[in-house]
Amino acid sequence: MPAPSNLKVIKPEEIRAVMESFAMGTGLKCLDCHVEGDFGSDEKNKKVVARKMLTMVRGITSIPSTARTRSPTIRATAANRIRNRLLSSAADPTWPYRAF
Repeated sequence: MPAPSNLKVIKPEEIRAVMESFAMGTGLKCLDCHVEGDFGSDEKNKKVVARKMLTMVRGITSIPSTARTRSPTIRATAANRIRNRLLSSAADPTWPYRAF
């Protein structure tokens, strides 16, 4: 497997674990978000949306836990919204920043 390219949010040492987590959590396959033969390409909107979501989640989780909700129900609801948006063929690239 070639070295990862076009990494903007995920560190090279995190890539395998994060991608496996995405696949398990969403039920998507690699080629649902990536271009075959060019995994670094941003051609598919699902990859762009996922990157924005990861950035947003990392921003939220960087807030001390005393200042944010730790409710499993809210986390599950957010995860379902993310999954549904990624599965939507009409995913709006601005969605992560205007949906909540």
